[in-house]
Amino acid sequence: MPPLTCIKLKRLPVVADFLTGDVEDAKAHLNASNQLTEAEIQLRRATLYKQKPLLKIENLSTWYPINNVFLFKSKRIC
Repeated sequence: MPPLTCIKLKRLPVVADFLTGDVEDAKAHLNASNQLTEAEIQLRRATLYKQKPLLKIENLSTWYPINNVFLFKSKRIC
């Protein structure tokens, strides 16, 4: 079954949904009653965007080591 990136589900499938062995039972979570409508998605987004962020990160820096295979040293490049 290909990934379904265009369908938003109210309840995500879990392993137990697929253990029954019946293909139709495994696909039951994809039925229309479990799919979110565009109005429900917009309402959830509006509610989420009104809330205060749980985490705010400031002054984040990243670096990626470059491994020198022959000398076994890493260099910092950022």
